[in-house]
Amino acid sequence: PNGRTHNNLGVSLRQSGDLDAAIEQYRLAIRYSPDYLKARLNLGVALRKRGELEEAASQYEEVLEANPEFAEAHLNLANLLTETGNLEDAQKHYHQALSVRPDYSEARHALAMLLYRDSKTEEAIAQLRELLRMDPHSFEGHMSMASMASKTNDPRTAIDHYRSAL
Repeated sequence: PNGRTHNNLGVSLRQSGDLDAAIEQYRLAIRYSPDYLKARLNLGVALRKRGELEEAASQYEEVLEANPEFAEAHLNLANLLTETGNLEDAQKHYHQALSVRPDYSEARHALAMLLYRDSKTEEAIAQLRELLRMDPHSFEGHMSMASMASKTNDPRTAIDHYRSAL
């Protein structure tokens, strides 16, 4: 048996909505290929979708223990920590994801949203500016900048970013 094949089957099962079967395949992938971290990451994703947040976090932490530079695991753990209200640790993991992959748009956007949620608007805007510097066509980046500009009474900037998102 091949761990990668079980993992790939798990991905397809998860995409089809069968989380239980996907989780079973990810567990088999890990059993046959314990060093295949993508399977453990995918197990965490499926467990999170099923609402098993503690076990999902544990899977992400195991990935990071094996490879502290696995940016996607930092992002997934940060998203889960944000969801559970642990904003301080979430912010650390977003920063760690970006230290590994500075061009990781999804992590930068999520960090900006967390900062904004935590009333750190200027820091959030700085992250969005950096995201748009690296990816000038980022729909999420422009929409978030427009929304923040509207809420901070800067309609001209909001209009510019809404237009850029079109």
